[in-house]
Order: sequence, then C-alpha cells, then structure tokens
Amino acid sequence: MEPSHIAVIEALFGSDLYRQSLRLREAVLRAPLGLTITEEELADDAMRQHFCAISYGLVIGTVSLKPLDEATLQLKQMAVAEDRRREGVGAQLLAHAEGWAHEAGFLLMVLNARMGG
Repeated sequence: MEPSHIAVIEALFGSDLYRQSLRLREAVLRAPLGLTITEEELADDAMRQHFCAISYGLVIGTVSLKPLDEATLQLKQMAVAEDRRREGVGAQLLAHAEGWAHEAGFLLMVLNARMGG
C-alpha cells in the first residue's frame, strides 16, 4: 500500500518542480560519481516528460521519459532521496510512468540501470 502523503505529478521542463528534481538528480546520480549534469543533458531534458514524487511539499523522487520513436520510451534519471528509500517511492514513480506511457500510446519502455551499493 502506498503512503497517502506521497503524490506523483508532472514537473514541467523549466518549472520550480523541475529545478527541484534536477537538484535531486545531481545529488543522487551525479555527485557520488564526481560528475555534474552537462549542458547536453540539460538540452536533452527539454525532449522528456518529467515526473516527481512530492511529500509534504518536498521533491523526494524523480523520473523522466524520453520518446525514442512513436512506440518506444526510454526511462531515464530515476532517483529517490536517500532518506526516503524503502518507502515505495520508486515503485510509485514507475507505476505513474507506466500509466502515462500507456495513456500516451507507447508500447515499450526501455532503461539502463546502475548496480546499487
């Protein structure tokens, strides 16, 4: 059962929610590897659908979907705040992404993953 205090909503490119999601991605996905988000990645973000998990006004998770063709999406940049893991946030983000993809007429979702530590 998903916690009622978590909502998954669209984060429009360039919006405050998008910027909060970007900070989370930077902290979770880039900083541990000594990397920063590049200008190319930011340009690619404009081509994606972004969603974030919100709890009590804070972005605690994020995911984006990039169309590869008319039937295929790539799930990218999925991250959950370290202190909010094991609460089902990732599962809620994935379920929302799958529902959005289905409603939008996509048939296949692909992704790359990093092994957790």
